[in-house]
Amino acid sequence: MVLALRSDPELLAAFGLDGNKARLDAIAREVGALAANRGARPSLALLYEVLARNVLDLDPLRVLLGRIVALALVEREPLPEGAYWDMLQSKIDTCRDRLGAQTADGSSASMIFETFARTPDGRLVYTLDDIFQKLLGDAFTLRLTTPAGPRAATWTQILPHAEPGAGGLCFRMKLDAARPPVTAPEGAEAPVLSIRAADSARICPVSIFERYRVTAIGFYVRAEGLTDVFAFSDAGPVATDQTFLPFGPRPVDGASFTIGASELARKPVTEIGLGLTWAALPGAGAGFGAQYRHYPDIDALPNPKLRVDYLGGEGWTALTEAPVPGQPVPAAAPVTPREFRSRQTMRAGAVRLTLSGTADGFHAGRYPLALVRAMRTQRLPFVQRPVPPEPFVPRAAGLTLSYAAADRIELNAPDTADPGERAVQVSPFGRVELFPRRTRPEVTLFPPRLGYGHLFIELDGPHATGPLALLFDIAASGHLRLVPDPNPIAWFYLTAAGWAALPATAVLSDSTAGLMRSGLVMIDLPEDAARNAPDMPGKGVWMAAVATRPGLDAFPALSMVATNGLRVIRAEDGTRPAPDGPARAWSFETPRPGLGAMREIALPAAIRPPETDRHYIARVSERLRHRKRAVTPWDMERMVPEEFPEV
Repeated sequence: MVLALRSDPELLAAFGLDGNKARLDAIAREVGALAANRGARPSLALLYEVLARNVLDLDPLRVLLGRIVALALVEREPLPEGAYWDMLQSKIDTCRDRLGAQTADGSSASMIFETFARTPDGRLVYTLDDIFQKLLGDAFTLRLTTPAGPRAATWTQILPHAEPGAGGLCFRMKLDAARPPVTAPEGAEAPVLSIRAADSARICPVSIFERYRVTAIGFYVRAEGLTDVFAFSDAGPVATDQTFLPFGPRPVDGASFTIGASELARKPVTEIGLGLTWAALPGAGAGFGAQYRHYPDIDALPNPKLRVDYLGGEGWTALTEAPVPGQPVPAAAPVTPREFRSRQTMRAGAVRLTLSGTADGFHAGRYPLALVRAMRTQRLPFVQRPVPPEPFVPRAAGLTLSYAAADRIELNAPDTADPGERAVQVSPFGRVELFPRRTRPEVTLFPPRLGYGHLFIELDGPHATGPLALLFDIAASGHLRLVPDPNPIAWFYLTAAGWAALPATAVLSDSTAGLMRSGLVMIDLPEDAARNAPDMPGKGVWMAAVATRPGLDAFPALSMVATNGLRVIRAEDGTRPAPDGPARAWSFETPRPGLGAMREIALPAAIRPPETDRHYIARVSERLRHRKRAVTPWDMERMVPEEFPEV
């Protein structure tokens, strides 16, 4: 539980636990005791229940309620009940006015209250599924690659994970025939699905999912009515967009009909559906008995049967009504449609129908004898000898293919990747591949957030790492109305494994008071800082100054950041430079090779100290009065007689 808390710096800061090892250990012991008392294992739900007992103010209560809601939505953990809820409700009632504003009808506009709303008998007004749709139903936008570019599906649903006991979420999409086909982008092996946080979402999904690691991504695809296929009989290619002979003009036992589609070869197919519409039935629908009634010496009627085989990455497999055990395997290498122009070159993604029970080729060898017998001169003219019909030949009027495929990408097992499987995380500044060429020890749904505000600095050149002097030039500022709350700065640098905290010993000195004034920050940048890291653009190394708390308006405006800064103190020698004289020229007494020309940076005006309440009221009053606005009784006593002398 200590580890879970330390991985949530916002919760630590809200409860004042950052750096307080004694309190962290005490909370861990309390969670362990509560778990033992209930015969359960320590969990986040128990941790939040223990923290709820220590909530005394608005900010920690707001953060804690958000964590409880996130736990319920992502991991399906039940919302607080019983004494736990009574305790939490009393704290919510105490801070209700400050937790959320009220609408015109008097109801609360806060989504927190909607989640915990209950009926008079204590039941939840909304189910977890209702809350999930209300908060996260529009949190993501999904796009699939098509020949016309990335396009949305016909409809998309965002649902909680359906598997019991598993945390996560599920995306459901449906594409109808009016949508462009899903295809791979140029140069890619497979289509691309992009998932991004929606710009107009009701709630930012980062706040819900940023503390969760992603271990696996599962896919389930079902396609119906596929007609863009390649088909072959034993006689050669077959065009299925018209009436065709699937087993050729003289079918016999063992004749085959093969249908292939390149998209099946790329996927681990679990189900196959084949729709064949027959153009003609034996005996005009009356059956084989009527078809061969006038054939002489018929021992047995045809009883045709079809055996269905599927060609996957492991070869041909017979399909049965029962599921075939084992993991379906797609093709072992990228597949192109060119391979499906010949039956011999297909490696996967094909269905084969093998015909049997034809009774010696649907009695095609007996048809000439039956025809001769019918046309022979009859001794008795009143005995009818009808002309026998031609032997039955299976003829199809249409073909559709359906399939289902399922796959699971284990992000922690890159060796299991199939062709075309790839996971990439896109940040505002770069793209990081997460699978199969994994560059991060942990995979999260969104790029890790280092803090509440970021100042990224790129350093290039042969000596970018090592000791470095950064000069921060703060812009001139006016009054500070209030003394800002301290917002400590944390320093990070970019490595091949992602952002890492700069060791405390690497910050040699800081005369900026945490970027609150102009000054120098002396840093010893570690040698493992990465160049050409995919997280950020450019070819240099990157570092970041990060605000660890909300309230970024406390920081002044920054004019410039420069390297190789020096602090120079003028020695008093009794002379003063002329104010309108030429600019001062700076140089080292002993020239330093590798340094460019030095330039002087003028010190900006110091930030004025905060105003007192008396000065603030006087300044605002004078400014408003100047605009003919009365805000105090003193203004009214003087402005009214000025405008109306007769009063």
